[in-house]
Amino acid sequence: MDKRFLMALDLGNGSGRCLLTDLDSRESFFASRGWTYAIAPGTAGLGYDMDTEDMWSKLGEASREVMEKSGAAPGSVLGLAATSMRNTTILLDGEGRSLFAAPNQDARALGNALMLGAERGQGVYEAGGHWPSPIFMGSRLLWLKEHAPEALERAWRVASLSDWVAYRLSGDLFAERSQAGETLLFDHRAGEWNFGLIESLGLPASVFPGVVDAGDRVGSLSEGAAEHLGLAPGTPVAAGGADTQSGLLGAGCVREGDVGVMAGTGMPVQLVTGEFLLDGEGSLWSGRHAVPGLFVLESNGMLTGKVLEWLSEIFYPGSDDPVGEMFEDAGASEPGAAGIYSTFGARVFDARTINILLGNLTMSHMVTPETSGCRCHIARASIEGIAYSARANLEQVLEVSGSDTEGIVVAGGMSRSALWTQMVSDVTGKPVRVPSTPEVSALGAAVCAGVGAGTFADMTEGAERLGGIAREHEPGADAAKYERLYSGWREALRLRAESDELLANQMAITLLERESGQL
Repeated sequence: MDKRFLMALDLGNGSGRCLLTDLDSRESFFASRGWTYAIAPGTAGLGYDMDTEDMWSKLGEASREVMEKSGAAPGSVLGLAATSMRNTTILLDGEGRSLFAAPNQDARALGNALMLGAERGQGVYEAGGHWPSPIFMGSRLLWLKEHAPEALERAWRVASLSDWVAYRLSGDLFAERSQAGETLLFDHRAGEWNFGLIESLGLPASVFPGVVDAGDRVGSLSEGAAEHLGLAPGTPVAAGGADTQSGLLGAGCVREGDVGVMAGTGMPVQLVTGEFLLDGEGSLWSGRHAVPGLFVLESNGMLTGKVLEWLSEIFYPGSDDPVGEMFEDAGASEPGAAGIYSTFGARVFDARTINILLGNLTMSHMVTPETSGCRCHIARASIEGIAYSARANLEQVLEVSGSDTEGIVVAGGMSRSALWTQMVSDVTGKPVRVPSTPEVSALGAAVCAGVGAGTFADMTEGAERLGGIAREHEPGADAAKYERLYSGWREALRLRAESDELLANQMAITLLERESGQL
């Protein structure tokens, strides 16, 4: 049988996607299924529980759908791999059943993270590349130690979401290094778990699985998993990287000095480095690339896409595609949005700061008096603010690295908009390349599947074979105006930081009162 397909499973914050790509024609087939999370009882609204069985069921549905769409035979898939959102935690018992499963937005370990940061933050950061935060596996395990010690006592292994999927596919559990590097508990210089730290925190060392690189073959598809997905038993299963690092791989950012802006639900801005590079203060994140031997230095605009969805639903109620309408309206405005400024979904990253994310819409009836076109200008201001955020975070990683870049790659859902990707080029003053598919994380996992199956010699070859560029932008006539606008926006952001912090604290009180039933 002529085998010519690679499959990738991509588990994001709001959905699971399956990609099947044809190696001969380079045609890709997609299917997705949405999911939500239940608020975890007793966590003051900060905790969320993943229903892993529901997620597994929906991955099976998506896989069978793409197999039907493509007409591929079960045995024509050369290999598969999974990628997922970072900062997930799944605790398994000796039978492989989930004892605890939390998504990336789970912040129940807030108190544990603040204490760890105050007591040992610098040491944790220097080895693990991340200042303690409630979203990391290390913080959540400390929460479990305090609030659910029986779960830790029963635990067999702890895993990220994508590593758990690889386990469900093959029956073998390993920790892929780019995911392990997002836990606080990994030593990036050694490339292994930081067992000295783990044991000093009173956590059981036995629950941490052996580590592998993305693209390593970790097993073969079991009969049960094969039936569930509509594939052939024995199909090679490879380890996939964390979603952002897999996105770099799928976008072709596989060489030292490459910069990728992954503008999806969040907006990580990552510089590919040849060594483990820290900013010295813990403001940025440092981790592992999906490509073995490479690292990433990361600033992050945070939940840009999620905030845009929220705003668009407010301004376009009842729309079947509120985000699409927002971008369409933005195109009818002008650079500078007729004097309106927005910081919604725009954040200049400081990993040491933990607070409510808020935004401001600044406008005046004296400057923008015509109400008929005001919604277009608000739409424009909203996406301009995110472009400014991309530049601010890019400046942070370049300053720390002491380097510059000749251009950047912009991928993810927002890259569908040529208006926005041109805007990023104008705002940053850099050439911008846009990959042929916004689904770069899934494509990166497909590269991992190809390496694990022996189809590609290495990650770089796989990225070149599967990737491509849809369009390129150069800074245009609006670049000079955006230089002035960005300067004012950036200074205003600095000056209003104290006020924003005060209001964020007030909003946190409101949130806690609501969850406790006092409102």
